[in-house]
Amino acid sequence: PVKMITTQEPFYTAFIGLRLQKMGSHLQIQNHSDFFDNPLWIAERPLWNALLNAYGKWAVRRADYLRVVNTTERRKYLSFGIPAERVDVLPVPVDLSAFEKPVDESRLAALRARWHIPPDAPLLFWVGRPVPFKDLGTLLRAMAIVCRERPDARVILGGDFSRAPQWPALVNDLGLADSVRFVGPVSRDELPDYFALCSVYLHSSMYEGFGRVMLEASAAGRPIVATRTAGAKDIVRDGETGLLCPPRAPSALAESILTLLADPLRARRMGEAARVWVKQQFDPERLTADIVAAWRKCAE
Repeated sequence: PVKMITTQEPFYTAFIGLRLQKMGSHLQIQNHSDFFDNPLWIAERPLWNALLNAYGKWAVRRADYLRVVNTTERRKYLSFGIPAERVDVLPVPVDLSAFEKPVDESRLAALRARWHIPPDAPLLFWVGRPVPFKDLGTLLRAMAIVCRERPDARVILGGDFSRAPQWPALVNDLGLADSVRFVGPVSRDELPDYFALCSVYLHSSMYEGFGRVMLEASAAGRPIVATRTAGAKDIVRDGETGLLCPPRAPSALAESILTLLADPLRARRMGEAARVWVKQQFDPERLTADIVAAWRKCAE
């Protein structure tokens, strides 16, 4: 007999999990984002997501055990009246070893030459899926402000933009064609080189449950300028390992970027602090053991 069922999210798969729970299995429902009562998420599909929001809140109250990946979502669950012992924050384990190693300078020089980046240009980096909630519009508008003060600054955007032509178009509209480099999808093997190349990593999401790329950037010793999402608040220590600012606020994002570009020594210190912090807080072996322990707890 199956002792435990785990579902990946609190909506569609949770519906199936609750049906199977009636056969005698214990049910764990996972939530890897920042969904409930989130107006930005609901606004993406107002009617449908409002229905999912209501159903999901009903579903999680009926699970035996709950996994979230950030402390913000856990606080929401407790506000629903769910007992604290049934909700654990269990981030996704990420192997960070490749990002902790030094990168050969010749590889960095080759990357600069490949993307026509001057040797002394301050370089910013973003990588991911250019989906709406990543809010690249805010990032690009912030860069327009940054480049007015620091015309030498460059930003690399990594990802598949073939289905997101609006962002290259916005780059042209903002007059950033000389400052922005679209480098296409970046493989995991290449990622440490890009982190080593940049001075600051940027994260502009409207909402985010976790954000493993911020862990990777931190492990590479890079400070992060990010919007204050649920995931970023757990990963970035504001003022110590990076700077957090409100979502959808290009001027605030630009101000934080310019602050670090104006003080490279502070940026480097933040990057080193970030490396230490994520190694202590997000050790993948410990996180994996915690997830397995949670399964055992639920099954018993």
